[in-house]
Amino acid sequence: MELSAAIAAGLRLPPHPCIAFVGAGGKTTAMFEMARAMAPAIATTTTHLGASQSASADCHIVWTASAPCDSLGLPECAAVTLLTGGLDAGAGRLIALSAPQWSVLRRWCALHGRALLVEADGSRQRPLKAPAPHEPAIPHGIDAVVVVAGLLGCGLPLDNDHVHRPARFAAISGCPIGEPVSPEALAAALAHAEGGLKNIPAGARRAVLLNQADTPELRRQAAALAGRLRLAYDAVIVASFRNDWAELL
Repeated sequence: MELSAAIAAGLRLPPHPCIAFVGAGGKTTAMFEMARAMAPAIATTTTHLGASQSASADCHIVWTASAPCDSLGLPECAAVTLLTGGLDAGAGRLIALSAPQWSVLRRWCALHGRALLVEADGSRQRPLKAPAPHEPAIPHGIDAVVVVAGLLGCGLPLDNDHVHRPARFAAISGCPIGEPVSPEALAAALAHAEGGLKNIPAGARRAVLLNQADTPELRRQAAALAGRLRLAYDAVIVASFRNDWAELL
Protein backbone atom coordinates (compact mmCIF):
# COMPACT_ATOMS: atom_id res chain seq x y z
CA MET A 1 0.00 0.00 0.00
CA GLU A 2 1.22 3.52 -0.70
CA LEU A 3 1.85 5.72 2.33
CA SER A 4 -0.69 8.31 1.18
CA ALA A 5 -3.37 5.63 0.80
CA ALA A 6 -2.63 4.25 4.29
CA ILE A 7 -2.87 7.71 5.88
CA ALA A 8 -6.05 8.60 3.98
CA ALA A 9 -7.70 5.30 4.87
CA GLY A 10 -6.70 5.49 8.51
CA LEU A 11 -7.80 9.09 9.04
CA ARG A 12 -10.87 9.14 6.76
CA LEU A 13 -9.82 12.54 5.50
CA PRO A 14 -12.25 15.12 4.08
CA PRO A 15 -11.74 16.54 0.59
CA HIS A 16 -8.81 18.99 0.47
CA PRO A 17 -7.72 18.40 4.08
CA CYS A 18 -5.31 20.35 6.24
CA ILE A 19 -2.77 17.99 7.80
CA ALA A 20 0.09 18.67 10.24
CA PHE A 21 3.18 16.45 10.43
CA VAL A 22 5.20 16.28 13.66
CA GLY A 23 7.82 14.05 15.26
CA ALA A 24 10.99 12.57 13.81
CA GLY A 25 12.28 9.90 11.49
CA GLY A 26 10.85 10.96 8.14
CA LYS A 27 8.11 13.55 8.63
CA THR A 28 9.33 15.86 5.83
CA THR A 29 9.42 12.96 3.37
CA ALA A 30 5.97 11.86 4.54
CA MET A 31 4.59 15.37 4.11
CA PHE A 32 5.85 15.74 0.55
CA GLU A 33 4.74 12.24 -0.44
CA MET A 34 1.27 12.92 0.92
CA ALA A 35 1.15 16.29 -0.82
CA ARG A 36 2.08 14.72 -4.15
CA ALA A 37 -0.64 12.11 -3.79
CA MET A 38 -3.21 14.86 -3.08
CA ALA A 39 -2.01 17.18 -5.85
CA PRO A 40 -2.47 19.99 -6.46
CA ALA A 41 -1.42 20.69 -2.90
CA ILE A 42 0.33 23.34 -0.83
CA ALA A 43 3.11 22.49 1.65
CA THR A 44 4.48 24.85 4.28
CA THR A 45 6.02 24.99 7.76
CA THR A 46 5.21 26.67 11.07
CA THR A 47 8.80 26.31 12.29
CA HIS A 48 11.50 25.98 9.63
CA LEU A 49 12.53 23.74 6.79
CA GLY A 50 15.98 22.87 5.48
CA ALA A 51 16.62 24.91 2.35
CA SER A 52 17.67 21.80 0.43
CA GLN A 53 14.29 20.21 1.15
CA SER A 54 12.57 22.72 -1.12
CA ALA A 55 13.74 20.50 -3.99
CA SER A 56 10.97 18.06 -3.03
CA ALA A 57 8.38 20.56 -4.29
CA ASP A 58 7.66 21.42 -7.92
CA CYS A 59 7.54 25.12 -7.11
CA HIS A 60 8.85 27.13 -4.16
CA ILE A 61 7.40 30.55 -3.44
CA VAL A 62 8.76 32.91 -0.78
CA TRP A 63 5.88 34.82 0.73
CA THR A 64 6.89 38.20 2.09
CA ALA A 65 4.72 39.48 4.91
CA SER A 66 3.43 42.43 2.89
CA ALA A 67 2.20 40.44 -0.13
CA PRO A 68 -1.47 39.40 -0.38
CA CYS A 69 -1.94 35.67 -0.91
CA ASP A 70 -3.90 36.20 -4.13
CA SER A 71 -0.96 38.14 -5.59
CA LEU A 72 1.49 35.23 -5.23
CA GLY A 73 0.48 33.60 -8.47
CA LEU A 74 0.25 30.07 -7.05
CA PRO A 75 0.58 27.84 -10.11
CA GLU A 76 -2.38 25.69 -11.06
CA CYS A 77 -0.11 23.31 -12.96
CA ALA A 78 2.27 22.49 -10.09
CA ALA A 79 1.55 19.27 -8.23
CA VAL A 80 3.21 20.48 -5.02
CA THR A 81 3.85 24.13 -4.22
CA LEU A 82 6.00 24.96 -1.19
CA LEU A 83 5.17 28.27 0.45
CA THR A 84 7.54 29.65 3.10
CA GLY A 85 9.05 32.78 4.48
CA GLY A 86 12.53 33.81 3.41
CA LEU A 87 15.87 32.10 3.86
CA ASP A 88 17.85 32.26 7.09
CA ALA A 89 21.16 32.08 5.26
CA GLY A 90 23.22 31.57 8.41
CA ALA A 91 21.25 28.49 9.40
CA GLY A 92 20.49 27.29 5.87
CA ARG A 93 16.81 27.11 6.70
CA LEU A 94 13.59 28.48 5.25
CA ILE A 95 11.60 30.31 7.89
CA ALA A 96 7.96 29.84 8.76
CA LEU A 97 4.94 31.79 7.73
CA SER A 98 3.49 34.12 10.34
CA ALA A 99 0.21 33.34 12.10
CA PRO A 100 -1.70 35.90 10.00
CA GLN A 101 -0.21 34.42 6.82
CA TRP A 102 -1.28 30.96 7.94
CA SER A 103 -4.85 32.15 8.49
CA VAL A 104 -4.97 33.67 5.01
CA LEU A 105 -3.44 30.57 3.42
CA ARG A 106 -5.86 28.24 5.22
CA ARG A 107 -8.83 30.22 3.88
CA TRP A 108 -7.30 30.41 0.39
CA CYS A 109 -6.81 26.62 0.23
CA ALA A 110 -10.38 25.98 1.38
CA LEU A 111 -11.72 28.41 -1.24
CA HIS A 112 -9.60 27.01 -4.08
CA GLY A 113 -9.87 23.32 -3.19
CA ARG A 114 -6.22 22.68 -2.32
CA ALA A 115 -4.93 20.25 0.26
CA LEU A 116 -2.68 22.00 2.79
CA LEU A 117 0.13 20.16 4.54
CA VAL A 118 2.38 21.65 7.20
CA GLU A 119 5.53 20.55 9.00
CA ALA A 120 4.98 21.69 12.57
CA ASP A 121 8.23 20.92 14.41
CA GLY A 122 11.88 19.98 13.92
CA SER A 123 13.99 16.97 14.88
CA ARG A 124 17.57 17.72 13.74
CA GLN A 125 17.58 14.54 11.61
CA ARG A 126 17.27 12.24 14.63
CA PRO A 127 14.97 9.19 14.40
CA LEU A 128 13.23 10.04 17.68
CA LYS A 129 12.38 13.19 19.59
CA ALA A 130 10.39 14.71 22.42
CA PRO A 131 8.78 18.12 21.96
CA ALA A 132 10.13 21.24 23.62
CA PRO A 133 7.73 23.40 25.69
CA HIS A 134 6.98 25.53 22.60
CA GLU A 135 6.45 22.53 20.31
CA PRO A 136 4.81 21.36 18.20
CA ALA A 137 3.57 24.52 16.53
CA ILE A 138 0.30 23.06 15.24
CA PRO A 139 -1.78 25.88 13.78
CA HIS A 140 -5.54 26.29 13.97
CA GLY A 141 -7.81 24.77 11.35
CA ILE A 142 -6.05 21.40 11.27
CA ASP A 143 -8.14 18.39 10.26
CA ALA A 144 -5.56 15.75 11.19
CA VAL A 145 -2.11 15.31 12.72
CA VAL A 146 0.41 12.63 11.70
CA VAL A 147 2.97 11.88 14.43
CA VAL A 148 6.10 10.27 12.94
CA ALA A 149 8.65 8.13 14.79
CA GLY A 150 11.71 6.34 13.38
CA LEU A 151 11.94 2.71 14.43
CA LEU A 152 15.70 2.75 13.84
CA GLY A 153 15.91 4.65 17.13
CA CYS A 154 14.77 1.59 19.07
CA GLY A 155 17.71 -0.15 20.70
CA LEU A 156 19.98 2.89 20.38
CA PRO A 157 21.18 4.84 23.43
CA LEU A 158 18.98 7.66 24.68
CA ASP A 159 21.42 10.48 24.02
CA ASN A 160 21.91 13.56 21.87
CA ASP A 161 23.25 11.54 18.95
CA HIS A 162 20.07 9.51 18.53
CA VAL A 163 17.20 11.41 20.17
CA HIS A 164 16.31 15.07 19.83
CA ARG A 165 15.91 16.45 23.39
CA PRO A 166 16.85 13.24 25.22
CA ALA A 167 16.17 14.62 28.73
CA ARG A 168 12.56 15.37 27.84
CA PHE A 169 12.22 11.98 26.13
CA ALA A 170 13.53 10.31 29.30
CA ALA A 171 11.00 12.19 31.44
CA ILE A 172 7.98 11.10 29.42
CA SER A 173 9.11 7.59 28.49
CA GLY A 174 10.70 6.36 31.70
CA CYS A 175 13.86 5.36 29.82
CA PRO A 176 17.05 6.49 31.63
CA ILE A 177 19.55 8.68 29.80
CA GLY A 178 22.18 6.52 28.11
CA GLU A 179 20.12 3.34 28.13
CA PRO A 180 18.82 1.75 24.90
CA VAL A 181 15.39 3.02 23.89
CA SER A 182 13.02 0.06 24.19
CA PRO A 183 9.83 -0.33 22.15
CA GLU A 184 7.94 0.08 25.43
CA ALA A 185 9.65 3.43 26.07
CA LEU A 186 8.86 4.60 22.55
CA ALA A 187 5.21 3.62 22.98
CA ALA A 188 5.07 5.51 26.28
CA ALA A 189 6.52 8.64 24.67
CA LEU A 190 4.17 8.50 21.69
CA ALA A 191 1.08 8.05 23.89
CA HIS A 192 2.07 10.74 26.41
CA ALA A 193 0.18 14.05 26.60
CA GLU A 194 3.55 15.85 26.59
CA GLY A 195 4.96 13.58 23.89
CA GLY A 196 3.34 12.42 20.69
CA LEU A 197 -0.09 13.75 21.67
CA LYS A 198 1.13 17.21 22.62
CA ASN A 199 -0.82 20.18 21.24
CA ILE A 200 -3.08 18.11 18.97
CA PRO A 201 -6.26 20.19 18.74
CA ALA A 202 -9.54 18.81 20.00
CA GLY A 203 -11.49 17.39 17.10
CA ALA A 204 -8.43 16.75 14.91
CA ARG A 205 -7.95 13.13 13.91
CA ARG A 206 -4.57 11.67 14.77
CA ALA A 207 -2.37 9.00 13.28
CA VAL A 208 1.00 7.65 14.35
CA LEU A 209 3.39 6.71 11.56
CA LEU A 210 6.03 4.17 12.61
CA ASN A 211 8.61 4.68 9.90
CA GLN A 212 11.90 2.92 9.10
CA ALA A 213 10.40 -0.58 9.42
CA ASP A 214 13.09 -1.71 7.01
CA THR A 215 13.61 -5.25 8.32
CA PRO A 216 11.33 -8.12 9.41
CA GLU A 217 12.40 -7.57 13.04
CA LEU A 218 11.46 -3.89 12.92
CA ARG A 219 8.12 -4.80 11.35
CA ARG A 220 7.48 -7.17 14.26
CA GLN A 221 8.36 -4.42 16.72
CA ALA A 222 5.96 -2.09 14.93
CA ALA A 223 3.15 -4.62 15.13
CA ALA A 224 3.70 -4.95 18.88
CA LEU A 225 3.77 -1.17 19.25
CA ALA A 226 0.50 -0.84 17.35
CA GLY A 227 -1.36 -2.72 20.07
CA ARG A 228 -0.12 -0.21 22.64
CA LEU A 229 -0.98 2.83 20.55
CA ARG A 230 -4.45 2.11 19.19
CA LEU A 231 -6.17 3.64 22.21
CA ALA A 232 -4.23 6.90 21.77
CA TYR A 233 -4.53 7.25 17.98
CA ASP A 234 -7.24 6.91 15.35
CA ALA A 235 -4.80 5.08 13.08
CA VAL A 236 -1.45 3.30 13.35
CA ILE A 237 0.60 3.11 10.15
CA VAL A 238 3.86 1.23 9.63
CA ALA A 239 6.09 2.20 6.73
CA SER A 240 9.48 1.77 5.14
CA PHE A 241 10.41 4.61 2.81
CA ARG A 242 13.53 2.64 1.85
CA ASN A 243 11.43 -0.30 0.66
CA ASP A 244 8.55 1.85 -0.59
CA TRP A 245 5.67 0.30 1.32
CA ALA A 246 3.21 1.17 4.08
CA GLU A 247 0.60 -0.74 6.02
CA LEU A 248 -2.39 0.34 8.08
CA LEU A 249 -2.49 -1.81 11.24
